[in-house]
Amino acid sequence: MKTNTNIEIQNALLTNQRRKILNHELQELTQSERKALCMRYWGPCSIAQIATELRVSWEVADKLIDRAIEKLRDGFIVGGEICKE
Repeated sequence: MKTNTNIEIQNALLTNQRRKILNHELQELTQSERKALCMRYWGPCSIAQIATELRVSWEVADKLIDRAIEKLRDGFIVGGEICKE
């Protein structure tokens, strides 16, 4: 039987592992993907605002965000399963 302390340690290790994966995957994005993603979710900016800032069409800005999210999601797939809390 696991104690609460062991569970807390395991959760902390998983969180740290996820943080490392996220940092690595963010670095793998193109500069435009990273900027679009940050503007959208930490800005928060509309797709139109992102398109204007990046000097691309609305469709391209939307695709950049979709592609960035897909790449980040793929980075969390381990052995065919998604890392979950």
